[in-house]
This record gives sequence, C-alpha cells and structure tokens, in this order.
Amino acid sequence: MEQNDLTGEAVAQRVLDALVAAGETLAVAESLTGGLLAASVVSVPGASRAFRGGVVAYATDLKERLLAVDPVALESTGPVDPTVAVQMAMGARWRLDATWALSTTGVAGPDPQPSDPSGAAVGTVYLGIAGPRIGQAVMLRLEGDREQIRAEAARQALLLLGVALGVVDPIDGQAGPGSPVPGMPATDGEQPGERAGEPEVTAGAQADAGGAESGAEAAAPQEEGARPGALSLPQDGAAEPVGGPGR
Repeated sequence: MEQNDLTGEAVAQRVLDALVAAGETLAVAESLTGGLLAASVVSVPGASRAFRGGVVAYATDLKERLLAVDPVALESTGPVDPTVAVQMAMGARWRLDATWALSTTGVAGPDPQPSDPSGAAVGTVYLGIAGPRIGQAVMLRLEGDREQIRAEAARQALLLLGVALGVVDPIDGQAGPGSPVPGMPATDGEQPGERAGEPEVTAGAQADAGGAESGAEAAAPQEEGARPGALSLPQDGAAEPVGGPGR
C-alpha cells in the first residue's frame, strides 16, 4: 500500500503496535489540529496500551504555560515556527512522561492570521517530533479547506512517527514534505531545563526558504542505536523544507 493511501487510523494502528512491542509510549501536543491527532490514535482499539494523552494548547500563551515553549520565540516568530513545534513536542514528552511525542502547529485557514508575525500562508504546517535521540521539526504545505488541512496534518504527524519507528517506509530521495528543517538539530530528548523541572529545547536557525535544496537532511547525525529512517514523508500538495497561521 502506498503511503498516501494509508488512512490516519491505519498509520495509528502500525504506530501503536510498534510502540507496544517496544514497551514505549506516545503523547501529543496539538494546536491547529485541536485534538484530531489524539482522536486518530484513540480510534484504534487498545490505544491505552501505549497512548499517554495529549495537550491541546490552542492559545499561544498556553504553549508557554503548559508546554514550556520559549516565550521569546512565541513573541518574535509567533506559534507557526519550527522551533515552536519542536518545543511543543518536547514539552509534551516531558509533561506527559512519554517515550515519544508529536506536535502540530500551523495555519488551517480559511484566512491567514493578520496578528501572526510569521505571515505564514494558509496550509503552512509544522510538525514536531521528540523521542530518544531526536528532536526535529518538518514543514508541510497543505491544500484544501480548513477541515482537510487539519485532518491531513494529523495523518502526516502519524506518518512522521511511523517513519521514525521504522513501520512506514520513507520515500527515497524525496525532499520537501516531511524533510527535516535545515539547521534543526537532533537531540537526545533529555535536556535539562532552565526553569525547574522543565525541558530546555534549542533549535538551529531556520534556513531561508529560497535557499533550501532538494534532499536536505537533518543537521546532526543519529547516534549509534538510533532508529532507522530519514524522516521523509509523502505529501500530495506542494511543499518545501522550510518556510514558515489558524494554529
């Protein structure tokens, strides 16, 4: 079955089976998807064996308060940003005590958000993933109406984790959709926080959209023992490795 033919529930089934087999768990932090990602996971019978829960931080201030996202980043770039996506995922992983965490932030439409400093177009989505030896963001440019964008963002987030777990095959040589944002380093996922009990997350500079080349890879190599997979995802619409509002 082609990756683009996999439904969100089908990917969730693969992901949950892999997590259960490995004795690992999953948490999610959602903004623009507003709970759809968690709903896709719990649609699978037995999801409680691996799914810890989720945080729907739709308001910008909740991303800081609940997920330890850097307020300076939120102020300067707004919530639609790769650094914010990574910090949301790592915050969820820490707060919900999970092995892996996914996050979603972006612009579902139907109109851009005039107050967002990024000026991101409708369909711009960042997904974050945090887990053992990894903390990365990927960018998608999705097409469709508001509900289609939200549903596809949730599905693509599950595909991202499926690739990381080795249960979904990446498309060899495909850059753009699902490619790691250049300059976004892999991490060990266990960084000490400046605020007591909270994770500190750092991310490299976002590359200029015009300078991104096809085949861009993560800035930091995986450590020995890290899971296989280039974290490349299928995508039906136009996409770029970087770029950067609904939430």
